[in-house]
Amino acid sequence: TVSANQATYASLPEDAKTGVTGVDYNGNATILNHADPSAPSQLDPPLLVDGHGNVMIYVPPAGMTGLTFRDGTVLDMGNAAGSQRLVASNGRAFWASAGPDGDFTAGDDNVYSTAVIRK
Repeated sequence: TVSANQATYASLPEDAKTGVTGVDYNGNATILNHADPSAPSQLDPPLLVDGHGNVMIYVPPAGMTGLTFRDGTVLDMGNAAGSQRLVASNGRAFWASAGPDGDFTAGDDNVYSTAVIRK
């Protein structure tokens, strides 16, 4: 509903956006899936997608958690080592892509719009 966002989104090529993502990386239905396409109250936002066709997410300055890396590092708010998260090195919000596997929780192939640090 923000006019600047609408104009920017409208200027993107069609292969850079999608209308509905019906399932997550495990094939489970998501809140973006329409059980009944005629029900206007259900969430159906246009979304940005990465080069793999996976939805990109906006990460606020607080960062993101729930990531596991191949080296065994787990970034989780409730882990034994204390609260850990991935944040932008400049302290700002950023965009994240889940990479080719489409799984945000497996952090090794995720792609971020800025340099990030583990904090």
